[in-house]
Amino acid sequence: KLGGAILIPEFHLFRAHHNKAFQEILRDLSSEKELQSLRSRAYGCYEEFEKDLDALSYPVVIKPSAGDSARGVALARGRREAVRLTRRVSRTLSPAGVWKSVSRKAFTKGWRSDSLHRQKFIVQEFVPDLDHDWKVLVFGSRYFVRVRPTRKGDFRASGVTGKRTFPRDLPGGLLDFVERVFRSFGAPHASVDVLHDGSRFHLGEIQFVRFGTGPLIHSPHHFRRSADGWERVDGTCEWEQELARSIAEHIETGGSAGTSD
Repeated sequence: KLGGAILIPEFHLFRAHHNKAFQEILRDLSSEKELQSLRSRAYGCYEEFEKDLDALSYPVVIKPSAGDSARGVALARGRREAVRLTRRVSRTLSPAGVWKSVSRKAFTKGWRSDSLHRQKFIVQEFVPDLDHDWKVLVFGSRYFVRVRPTRKGDFRASGVTGKRTFPRDLPGGLLDFVERVFRSFGAPHASVDVLHDGSRFHLGEIQFVRFGTGPLIHSPHHFRRSADGWERVDGTCEWEQELARSIAEHIETGGSAGTSD
């Protein structure tokens, strides 16, 4: 980019790849209200989080900044559990680190030890009573939707394997919500996780660079906006063609989400 290249997508969206902490920065900086409907915050170390322990409304969801398929994601039902889970997910403990910290503190006056819990993590508002979420892949003007059931006896839907469900009829407002979120980032394609609490939609996570293409490959139809609203288009699609088409559409429209076929 510094040499004059045009990145697709922009660098800050590369930076957000599998980086939930940076995604929270993008949320905070955005003026799009749909991005901020869930209370969520990123922390750089446990000691930073410790200051907020008594101000939280429990339960809360604890997420490591890196990773996918809900690995490391857990639910803290109260203060004690939040302490245990955040200390575990942020741990940078090593024998060398402990020795360095103890020895310098013992022999250096005024020395303040480095934190031994410096892995970034997210603390997010919990949406109760969900039995599924929505995985929506957006490739330019085409939207591919899959319903993901939550895990048995668990609140998580990401990473679930099993029956793929591609609904022909969608709840009112779902695609409008995803469209507003998608357009706010100016990317050619995205993977969007959507939660619904019974009255409104919330953005769970979003990726722009590398994500699972199953909803596109396996879906027997997709959705696109027409003059009369959203329409369902039957037929399967090839993801390589959709990737190329969405990038061409992105370039043609100057970086805004396309609406033409």
